[in-house]
Amino acid sequence: MCFGSSWRERLFVRERLLKGRLILETYMFLLVAPLL
Repeated sequence: MCFGSSWRERLFVRERLLKGRLILETYMFLLVAPLL
């Protein structure tokens, strides 16, 4: 199994996921905040 390429891909995906997750959490918070 080629571990090098998957490791780089995983790191790149993780970086994008962290940014996307931050936006998603902020969006979810704005949606849920009025209900609380």
